[in-house]
Amino acid sequence: MSVVPFLRPVPPVPIIHYDEGKASRAYMAYLGVLAHGQADPDLAATDEWEYLRQCAYRQFEAAYAAGGAA
Repeated sequence: MSVVPFLRPVPPVPIIHYDEGKASRAYMAYLGVLAHGQADPDLAATDEWEYLRQCAYRQFEAAYAAGGAA
């Protein structure tokens, strides 16, 4: 089983304001990871990928703080 890179903890960063275009590209990147099991190295270097990682980590943090994550 491979580790998905965007689930690794990231250092605290300033709050990211929601950006429809960036969120859409990040979601497409996420679907690509689900389909292929790993991140494309070119994709992993993009702002969209970093945006997705940070959003995913914040969601995980929020769920963990609420007692919803194992």
